[in-house]
Parts: sequence; structure tokens; C-alpha cells
Amino acid sequence: MYLLHLRLSWCFQFPVGKAAMPFVKMFIDQFTYWAPGINVIYHFSLGLMEGKGMDGSVQRVKDKIIPTLKANYMLWPAVQLINFKFVPVAHQLNVILIVSLGWAAFLSRLSSHGTEADETHEQHT
Repeated sequence: MYLLHLRLSWCFQFPVGKAAMPFVKMFIDQFTYWAPGINVIYHFSLGLMEGKGMDGSVQRVKDKIIPTLKANYMLWPAVQLINFKFVPVAHQLNVILIVSLGWAAFLSRLSSHGTEADETHEQHT
């Protein structure tokens, strides 16, 4: 959570007008490092925790990152624009954390998709 706070604080340091600030912050958040990076870390570390090893975790990232980013870009840019434009700075982190709860549930569902088919395939081989 502290990393999220630092990220939001860092975005305030850009010399842009007040009207452009929500768009700059959303762009930085979604298209530079955070969205792609954190989703790669999520899928890679989950692969390691599932015991898939390095190669399996890399394959997991290759298989899951595009659907994850597509869903990410359907949700988070709108959430962040609304958040950065209308929510007071003191409460922006709370908005992100609340929406992240639903996002985590989605990632969990995406991660489990195909697990039953994989288990069935392994049982028959």
C-alpha cells in the first residue's frame, strides 16, 4: 500500500495545468510502468507459487498478460480519470483500494480459468 501512496504522490510533481493533471496521472499510471509491470509481476509470481517453475511462470505471463491488460484498459483508465478529477487527494487511495478488491476477484477468476481442463488433461495422460 505504501508503494501505491508513493506512486500517487510522484504523479503530482509534473508541471501541467490543473485540467490536464487527471489525464497525465492516468496516462502514467496505465501506459508507462504500473499496469503492465504489476500485472506481469502478478502472473509470474502466481506461477511460481503454483509450483510451475521459471519456465512455467514465464509461459503463464505470455498466456495471461494480453487478456489481463485488455480487461485492465476497459476498467482502470475510467476509474482513474474519475478518481483523479473528482475525488479529493486524501481519498484517492481509498477509491483505488475499493476498486482493487473487485479487480483482485477478476484476476483470481482469470487465473483459475482453464485449471479444471488442465487437471482433466493431466489425469488422462
